[in-house]
Amino acid sequence: MKIIIFLITYILFIKYPLDANRHHIGEHRRFVDHSRIEINPTTKTDWEKIYQHGFIIDHRKGNKFIIYANKKDLKWLDEQGIQYWELRDEVIRRQGYLTYEQLTQKLKQIVSQNSHIAKLISIGKTVEGREMWFVKLSDQVEIDQPEPEVKLVGNMHGNEVAGQEILSRFIKYLTDNYGIDDNITQIIDETEIWIMPNMNPDGTHAGIRANAQGIDLNRDFPFIFEQASGNINHAVETIHMIEFSNLRNFILSANLHGGAVVVNYPWDSKVDQIPDYEVAVQIAKDYAILNDPMYQSVYFDDGITNGYQWYEIWGSMQDWNYYWKNCLSFTLEVSELKWPAFETIEFLWNDNKDSLISMVSIVHKGLKGVVVDEVTGIPVAANIWVHGIDRIIYNAMPQGEFTLLLTEGNYNVVFQSQGYISKEISVEIDGQWNQVIEVELTRE
Repeated sequence: MKIIIFLITYILFIKYPLDANRHHIGEHRRFVDHSRIEINPTTKTDWEKIYQHGFIIDHRKGNKFIIYANKKDLKWLDEQGIQYWELRDEVIRRQGYLTYEQLTQKLKQIVSQNSHIAKLISIGKTVEGREMWFVKLSDQVEIDQPEPEVKLVGNMHGNEVAGQEILSRFIKYLTDNYGIDDNITQIIDETEIWIMPNMNPDGTHAGIRANAQGIDLNRDFPFIFEQASGNINHAVETIHMIEFSNLRNFILSANLHGGAVVVNYPWDSKVDQIPDYEVAVQIAKDYAILNDPMYQSVYFDDGITNGYQWYEIWGSMQDWNYYWKNCLSFTLEVSELKWPAFETIEFLWNDNKDSLISMVSIVHKGLKGVVVDEVTGIPVAANIWVHGIDRIIYNAMPQGEFTLLLTEGNYNVVFQSQGYISKEISVEIDGQWNQVIEVELTRE
């Protein structure tokens, strides 16, 4: 029976994946109803009908899909003769979980006690007026340094609350261990870490997936074929995240979700491998292998999955990060239940603690440095690419820093800037913590 199920899944969703280049996605796909159903399509035709109808997929487990539907959707399924099962809403156990007010108080307290390395910043307000808090961690927290920048985000979906609790604990763990643990101290000294425990506090307050307008924030970012500003009116929370990210130079990003236990890497919206495929897989495995329940998954080999092969979505933050912002991004599914009993959070935190430490330190194990004028030493804006990886990155001005995420091996890296002679260097990446290099360019 397992073999038959596997073959059906393989034929429907791997051997014959859906067309990733179609552009018929409408605005309605951003809006989510609270009703959840389970569906087990037996033909590719049925799944194409479901997809084109505009359902939002919650997640996929084996060959079963959990999707959101309203009464009209259910009537449509009946008319199509497609079988489904309505699911009970997951019980919301609020006791123990941080409310928005408690989260705000906790973050303010941590920052006030660690103001030499921590800063609390609001990037804007939600629909209902709640602040979207980021905590910045750095040894010189009041200034921008030429260091790799990492972004961690929780609770894009308001009812997937484990992310908020794990990330708030991560902030406290990092601050508590600065100056005590050599590894943590080095990470904070040489990295700018930005952590947002809850991107959708309105949704969490209401106990729902969407924001206060009913918009699924992880279907709301500009698609990869749109203009950078997007062709639809985005939710205010999405706009704040876009505008904030435009001001930064994030190299690596992850957002925490619930409903499964797996690391999801891009693309979400197309079948092609990303140029940094080998790097993405390695980072995903590095995360999963330190999280035993994730690594031992019965649904995902080594606890990782490509987003598109799992289930196709449009408007995800991780695709937007990678395509528009040159930031390799991951979706971390950290809990089988969206709103697990609070007593289990400490276990989930322990499952993910070492994995998160590994992820924020990985930016130092590739190639990092600054590009400057050979004579003056002034930073120079440059295009940078690696032979064999079809992707150009740009160093960040005004300080000229760059970070290349690379697996172990030998690489030839090209630096090019208008008015300068192109320069190619050979580097060996050994997977150890690397020092900052200075690349000097000579004027033509």
